[in-house]
Amino acid sequence: MCQAERRPCVIYSLVGTREAEIELQQCLLCPPNRCCFVGPETRELGLFNYNNHIPCTHNLLNECTSTFTSSKTPFVAWVATISQRYTNYNSEKSFLTEKMFRSVWFLYARLQDLDSEMLCPVCGPIPEDTIWDGITLVFSQKHLLPSLCPPTISNEHLLQRDNV
Repeated sequence: MCQAERRPCVIYSLVGTREAEIELQQCLLCPPNRCCFVGPETRELGLFNYNNHIPCTHNLLNECTSTFTSSKTPFVAWVATISQRYTNYNSEKSFLTEKMFRSVWFLYARLQDLDSEMLCPVCGPIPEDTIWDGITLVFSQKHLLPSLCPPTISNEHLLQRDNV
């Protein structure tokens, strides 16, 4: 039977990585033979816990969001810029791959309340058609799920992020 345990993890920030430990507890809903774990809520520490192995700082993820909402920076170019910054700051580990960081950021962005005024005066918050900037937010067709909502939809349970 699995118990709570501490495992190594790598925290990703704006300028480099830091090795740490994360305490995981056995998931009580999963079958015992699968031994799945639940990680801690790290929001108060300024961390986003992606998959119990890759915590990223809110500063890193908010910087990404700010860049995409204020410029036409392609995702690949932003990841390359951060990767270069890691090299410049002599980070012990490299930055995440573009594919992995894309997964982390999209999950993080889904949890955010970006408090925007993207509202059509005629259609309201759910327009029949929306045009998204294909340069910054292009993603594979496999992500076009029924749960995909326009960026105008908000939820009262989302984190409030000022100045993002």
